[in-house]
Amino acid sequence: TWFRTRAPAPRLNTHKYGSFYAHLPVNQARVLSQKLTFHFTPKHGSWLDKADRKSSQHKEARKILDEQKKARRDERRKQRRG
Repeated sequence: TWFRTRAPAPRLNTHKYGSFYAHLPVNQARVLSQKLTFHFTPKHGSWLDKADRKSSQHKEARKILDEQKKARRDERRKQRRG
Protein backbone atom coordinates (compact mmCIF):
# COMPACT_ATOMS: atom_id res chain seq x y z
CA THR A 1 0.00 0.00 0.00
CA TRP A 2 1.25 3.43 -0.91
CA PHE A 3 0.75 6.30 1.53
CA ARG A 4 2.06 9.79 2.23
CA THR A 5 3.70 10.66 5.50
CA ARG A 6 2.47 13.86 7.13
CA ALA A 7 5.15 15.92 8.85
CA PRO A 8 4.22 18.81 11.15
CA ALA A 9 6.82 21.53 10.67
CA PRO A 10 7.41 25.07 11.89
CA ARG A 11 7.62 27.72 9.20
CA LEU A 12 11.34 27.54 8.50
CA ASN A 13 13.16 27.90 5.19
CA THR A 14 14.54 24.37 5.54
CA HIS A 15 11.08 22.80 5.57
CA LYS A 16 10.45 22.98 1.85
CA TYR A 17 10.56 20.39 -0.89
CA GLY A 18 13.35 22.31 -2.61
CA SER A 19 15.62 21.41 0.29
CA PHE A 20 15.45 17.77 -0.78
CA TYR A 21 16.69 18.68 -4.26
CA ALA A 22 19.43 20.91 -2.84
CA HIS A 23 20.91 18.15 -0.69
CA LEU A 24 20.00 14.83 -2.33
CA PRO A 25 20.30 13.23 -5.74
CA VAL A 26 17.35 14.16 -7.96
CA ASN A 27 15.79 10.68 -8.01
CA GLN A 28 15.92 10.33 -4.22
CA ALA A 29 14.61 13.88 -3.72
CA ARG A 30 11.69 13.19 -6.05
CA VAL A 31 10.75 10.00 -4.19
CA LEU A 32 10.87 11.76 -0.82
CA SER A 33 8.89 14.77 -1.99
CA GLN A 34 6.16 12.44 -3.30
CA LYS A 35 5.98 10.53 0.00
CA LEU A 36 6.02 13.50 2.38
CA THR A 37 3.46 16.21 3.01
CA PHE A 38 4.40 19.18 5.18
CA HIS A 39 1.74 20.56 7.52
CA PHE A 40 2.97 23.94 8.67
CA THR A 41 2.14 25.25 12.12
CA PRO A 42 0.91 28.83 12.60
CA LYS A 43 3.68 31.41 12.94
CA HIS A 44 2.62 32.59 16.40
CA GLY A 45 0.93 29.50 17.74
CA SER A 46 3.01 26.48 16.96
CA TRP A 47 2.45 23.31 18.95
CA LEU A 48 5.99 23.62 20.32
CA ASP A 49 5.29 27.11 21.68
CA LYS A 50 2.12 25.82 23.32
CA ALA A 51 3.99 22.89 24.85
CA ASP A 52 6.66 25.24 26.21
CA ARG A 53 4.03 27.49 27.79
CA LYS A 54 2.25 24.51 29.32
CA SER A 55 5.53 23.17 30.70
CA SER A 56 6.36 26.52 32.33
CA GLN A 57 2.86 26.66 33.84
CA HIS A 58 3.40 23.22 35.38
CA LYS A 59 6.78 24.31 36.76
CA GLU A 60 5.23 27.42 38.30
CA ALA A 61 2.40 25.40 39.84
CA ARG A 62 4.90 22.91 41.25
CA LYS A 63 6.92 25.77 42.76
CA ILE A 64 3.81 27.18 44.49
CA LEU A 65 2.80 23.75 45.81
CA ASP A 66 6.33 23.15 47.14
CA GLU A 67 6.29 26.53 48.92
CA GLN A 68 2.91 25.73 50.50
CA LYS A 69 4.15 22.31 51.59
CA LYS A 70 7.24 23.87 53.17
CA ALA A 71 5.10 26.47 54.99
CA ARG A 72 2.84 23.72 56.43
CA ARG A 73 5.85 21.68 57.49
CA ASP A 74 7.40 24.72 59.21
CA GLU A 75 4.10 25.45 60.97
CA ARG A 76 3.89 21.88 62.30
CA ARG A 77 7.46 22.12 63.60
CA LYS A 78 6.60 25.37 65.37
CA GLN A 79 3.56 23.78 67.01
CA ARG A 80 5.58 20.79 68.25
CA ARG A 81 8.21 23.02 69.81
CA GLY A 82 5.50 24.83 71.73
